[in-house]
Amino acid sequence: MRGLRDRFGKVYVNVGRPIDIEAVLHGTRPDWRQLATGAVEKPPWINDVIDDLGWRIMAEINSAAAGTPI
Repeated sequence: MRGLRDRFGKVYVNVGRPIDIEAVLHGTRPDWRQLATGAVEKPPWINDVIDDLGWRIMAEINSAAAGTPI
């Protein structure tokens, strides 16, 4: 961090809120526990979960981003 500060000025690190994967699964597919069979192939409904999770991750990154002048 010191090397960054010497070259670029102040360094800011923001951390977003944790994402509860179980809540994402329940929100997208409430019966996911009954459908989880331990099979090697991924279930067809998992794509919806991944899309929802991706959007949440992008939103958290966006809300944690800090804009500072150079």
